[in-house]
Amino acid sequence: MSINILDSFSLKGKVAIITGGAGRYGRQLVEGLVQAGAKTYVASRKLDKLQELAAEINAVNDSNRNGEVVPLYVDQGDEATILELRDEILKRENGIDILVNNAVSRPMKSWNDDASKFAESMQVNATGVFLMTRT
Repeated sequence: MSINILDSFSLKGKVAIITGGAGRYGRQLVEGLVQAGAKTYVASRKLDKLQELAAEINAVNDSNRNGEVVPLYVDQGDEATILELRDEILKRENGIDILVNNAVSRPMKSWNDDASKFAESMQVNATGVFLMTRT
């Protein structure tokens, strides 16, 4: 009996959430999750970009893509929207198997920026990651 090693990496039947999926690195991560078979919820503040990404990926009709992309809104700097995201996915699914914290905020442009810009970035890049993981 021959075993296909790639089957051991399958995410078929799994539910994934990725934040910041329409950005610089997110697209490749979303495509990888979908190719592995995961139903992938992609969430960020830029819902219009996520909808474009989802339409493009879902339109590809090849045998390697078993999953699908579902765009939803979240502001990782706002705990209420994180809880709403969780609740919306759990209304649609039996659970969540995978979390990819990929969202990032870059309000600082240099070391000389005001400290408030650093604090603003930490609301998403540290506190937001904690809140997504805890939720």
